[in-house]
Formats: sequence, structure tokens, C-alpha cells
Amino acid sequence: MKLLSWNYRGLGSPRAVRSLMRLIRIENPDVLFLMETRLNSSEIQNIRSRSSYEGGFSVDCNGEGRHKAGVLTLLWKDAIHLMIKSFSLNHIEGSILDECDSQKGDFGGIYGFPKEKNKKRTWALIQWLVNQGRGKFVCFGDLNDILSESEKQGGNSRTAGQLLEGRNTMDMCGLSDLGFEGYPFTWTNGRKDMENIQIRLDRCLAKEEFVNRFSPIKVSHLGRFGSDHAAIRIQLEVDSSVATRKKCHMFRFEEVWSRDPACIGLVKKPWNKGHPSII
Repeated sequence: MKLLSWNYRGLGSPRAVRSLMRLIRIENPDVLFLMETRLNSSEIQNIRSRSSYEGGFSVDCNGEGRHKAGVLTLLWKDAIHLMIKSFSLNHIEGSILDECDSQKGDFGGIYGFPKEKNKKRTWALIQWLVNQGRGKFVCFGDLNDILSESEKQGGNSRTAGQLLEGRNTMDMCGLSDLGFEGYPFTWTNGRKDMENIQIRLDRCLAKEEFVNRFSPIKVSHLGRFGSDHAAIRIQLEVDSSVATRKKCHMFRFEEVWSRDPACIGLVKKPWNKGHPSII
């Protein structure tokens, strides 16, 4: 199964919608979690009708026109047996039927509180979701917070006390950061030189029971596709043979070789599998 999580920061323009449709075509995720789209339900339905998702759920936005804010959207394919359990402006919680043992695994799509004074509420929300779950639990999204100083480049540093909030919640809930492949930061303010700030705001956390059931799990930071946030791709039960598959290297003849006096002789020389030629 492949999940995709992306904070687009506004899908209102035709260009933004094209970027989203392009990402869906490239990645073809089974479950898609979108944040901060600033679209109403009818606009989300239009996107859903243009894609391959039969299931969909949205938490509607606040405000009108340029003052629109929010909207969380979860889209899933018909083959995924998914049920929504709870939601708010900052999360969508649900369960997915695990056909292997006919039990349900729980998930939480998270959009963290952006203001500094409310960041504790993000971790309190995650703790609440873990307490509702059955063991196999995973949460993903834009947490709007970091766990270590190495996850931020530029701007003001976070204090040890601020970093401790998330770590304590993870320890208390038995959550592990599933890591990532790709560029280390998922958000940038887009400014240049000394004013540039980059942070790893988007991540995937899971309990041990979830990791044991769906390993190997691969989390990747993708491109930004026009947003200030990178999308994150979460692949469950990754085929290790695909991950280690050797690339096919194509032979190319360089014209400059023909100028070497030894070239003709090497070309005419029979190829021996035990002792391959220089070429």
C-alpha cells in the first residue's frame, strides 16, 4: 500500500490543481492526505472526480475568498476498506481493514497547530489518537514542529524545552519516527541566502505493532511540485527485490574511440566471456 501526505498551502488556482493531478499520475497512491487546500467540498469533489479515488472525506475550510483557511482531505481507492472515526480542523482519524488478519489498523492524518503557543496541542492530539487506537497505529502529515535542532536550518533556534515536548509524547506513546529518504527538509520559506529557512515539518510516526506488521516501510521526501512543502510518500511492505534491483546500463559508443589506432583491432577481436575486452 502507498500513502501520500502533502500540505499544498492552497489549491485554488488552475496551476495548483494541475500540479496535484500530475503528482497523482506519477505516484498513484492508494490513500492521499491533503492539508491546507483552502477548497470547499464542491471543489474537492471536482478534483476527486478527475482522479481515481472512489472514497473521500473533507473537513471544510473557514472563511471566504482570499481569507479561506484550512481544509483537510482524505481520498482513497475503492479497494481500500477505510472508515473515518473522528476529525477536526487539525486531524482526520480512521481505520483500515488489514485483510491479512481481518483486524483494523488505525491512522491519523495530522495538520499541526502552526502558532508557537499552540504546538503543545499538536502533541496532545497525537497522544489522544494513540489512546483511541488498537496497537497498530500510524500518524503522518505536517506536524508543524521538530524533534531535534538538526531538523531546522536558518532562523531562530528552538529551545531544549520546546524540543522536549514532542520527544516526551513519543516516549509516552511508544511511537517511532520512521525516518526518510531524500532531501532532509520538507518546508522552505523560499527566501535567499541568510534569510532562507528550511525545516523538516512533515513526518511519519508509528507504534511498534504497526511497524512489525507492515515492514519493510519506506518513507520518502518528494519534490515540492509548486508548494512550499514537499510531499511525503509512505510505502508499506516494500518489495525488497524491487528496492535492490540492479539498473540496466546501456552501452554507448564514443566517436572519439575511432581515432585510437588500436580501436579497429579491438572491435574485430572475438569476445571471450571469461576475459572480456576493454570495451
